Amino acid sequence: MEKGSPKIEISDLDKVYRQAEEETVALRDVSLDIKEGEFFSIIGPSGCGKSTLLHIIAGLVDKTNGEVKQDGEPINKPSAERGVVFQELGLFPWMTVKENVAYGLKLSNNDKKEIKRTVNNYLSAVGLEKFKDSFIHQLSGGMKARVALVRSLANDPKVLLMDEPFGGLDEITKEILQEELERLWEDTEKTIIFITHDIEEATFLSDRIGVMTNRPGSFRDISEVNLERPRRDKYPDRSKEEFIRFKKDIGSILKEEGKQSMNIA
Repeated sequence: MEKGSPKIEISDLDKVYRQAEEETVALRDVSLDIKEGEFFSIIGPSGCGKSTLLHIIAGLVDKTNGEVKQDGEPINKPSAERGVVFQELGLFPWMTVKENVAYGLKLSNNDKKEIKRTVNNYLSAVGLEKFKDSFIHQLSGGMKARVALVRSLANDPKVLLMDEPFGGLDEITKEILQEELERLWEDTEKTIIFITHDIEEATFLSDRIGVMTNRPGSFRDISEVNLERPRRDKYPDRSKEEFIRFKKDIGSILKEEGKQSMNIA
């Protein structure tokens, strides 16, 4: 598929949760195309449906109305073509680092030599080759996040879905991992959909940023991030005027949405 053509297509998407006689409308009339090879970030108020949208794209949650497609095919269930990284990371504590990264490859019955090569290559790419025999509890938070990232990439998904994967980390560790993620994205040319509450993180990583409304969630604004790449080289301390200006613009949109939700003029 040509880079820049639609990879994920979302049309008139609604999601309603029903329990007994109560209904909660999580998403309403969401339409969006995400391009092949694009880094698309989603931000918005807590409870606006960001994670629900990601789970529907992953095939983990059923939609109520509308269509969600990958490469023109409807998404109705999970698929190895879509890798998911959650904030909780979902690593297996009884496995070593290399066993965690190899897990999906083994399920797919890959050749043992190919599994070993792939695991070693990815661990080397994120500086964890010396920790391949360590268990998860022996790692720092940042190291765990890197293991979760390369575990998903090792399975060679077409789309990588990331739900606040760096949310629980300190600022310096987050910045280092954001730089690593940008580099891995450039190297692999994956389509990435990334959820975050952090405006600076979204600005640093994204080609476009979608700002969601309060529940029921839809897109209030979608902005192109017209900043040079690689951003780890162009904006190493994130203090250039154009970077700060863009971050403030996105912040203003979010603030306005917050005011409307609280009926503040």
